[in-house]
Amino acid sequence: MIRIITIDDEEPALEELNYILNKNENVEIVDTFSSPLEALKKVEVLKPDAVFLDIEMPEVNGFYVAKEILKIDSNINIIFITAFDKYSVEAFEANVLDYIMKPASEERIILSLNKIASTKNH
Repeated sequence: MIRIITIDDEEPALEELNYILNKNENVEIVDTFSSPLEALKKVEVLKPDAVFLDIEMPEVNGFYVAKEILKIDSNINIIFITAFDKYSVEAFEANVLDYIMKPASEERIILSLNKIASTKNH
């Protein structure tokens, strides 16, 4: 079972992502946040395997959130899911597992889930 947290300030994007993730029987969405700062407060308790994370958000950006999550637990896989391709190089420099462009297809999200699963098996 892959334990996942989703973080996006846009409710429709969160709902769509969670809908796609919930179709996979190997996924458990442990929590969903529209506030990245609220998510950071709960990461240590929720102990996710992965976080699907938007980049452009009003409180703090996804790079800040990713860095803070990795300080809590460097084994958590970060998957950026964003409408902007301009952050892709910076994202991989930040050591994220994957970078998905919105609107994300189910096939593309499954690819990410497979990457997460392969990191759990090692």
